[in-house]
Amino acid sequence: VDTKTFSSESIYPSWFGPISWTLDNKAFTYFSQKTGDSKSHDFELNTKTKLHVLGQDVSKDMDFISNESYPALNIASNELPFSWIDKYSTDYIFADLANVRNEMFTYYAPASQLMSDKKDWKILCRPEDGIVRGRVIIGNDLYAITHKNAKNFKLIHATLPNPDWNNAEVVAAEKPNQTLEYIEPTKDYLFLVYSDGVNNHLYKYNFKTKQTNEVKLPYSGSISFFTLDKKTNS
Repeated sequence: VDTKTFSSESIYPSWFGPISWTLDNKAFTYFSQKTGDSKSHDFELNTKTKLHVLGQDVSKDMDFISNESYPALNIASNELPFSWIDKYSTDYIFADLANVRNEMFTYYAPASQLMSDKKDWKILCRPEDGIVRGRVIIGNDLYAITHKNAKNFKLIHATLPNPDWNNAEVVAAEKPNQTLEYIEPTKDYLFLVYSDGVNNHLYKYNFKTKQTNEVKLPYSGSISFFTLDKKTNS
């Protein structure tokens, strides 16, 4: 941006999926496919997340996570591995295995292994944990929405390393007439958005007091809630 010039590196095929920059802005992870031909049987099979260092030959990009580089993980050929670096949880790196299921399958490894050829990937959550949609990681704290034993969803809390979801703290129990749709954190609070099927309802959980209060809205209807920076309350 400063020099208003384009980088000479070209990454292909990688037609979709998020990229995630390292904290020093010198490299990023990206989704890599075997072919860019959308009609090919291999278009979304045996995909990878790779890591590219700026200025480096793309052919040298690291296989960050895939079934080829980590056969012990038993990543299915149709599972898409997406990896990311979270600036709000700097001790770890993360990777999701995505397919048509709603439940999340997530791995984590020490951030010190970011540039290592082999990473000690461990399971953060698996589909049996019933974790869907909302998941927030702040430092070593994990907040997640689950449908396990809660058809309208509930919010639970566990910690890294080695989260124990079966004995996780219940932050917000299931509501009988409202469905928990998503969560959004700020510096001091975690906001919870519910739906009664027609209107949304907003609640605020205080990290320090562990108390939850409803935020009264000026009108009824649908809402969309987001924060620009989790380190502030804006």
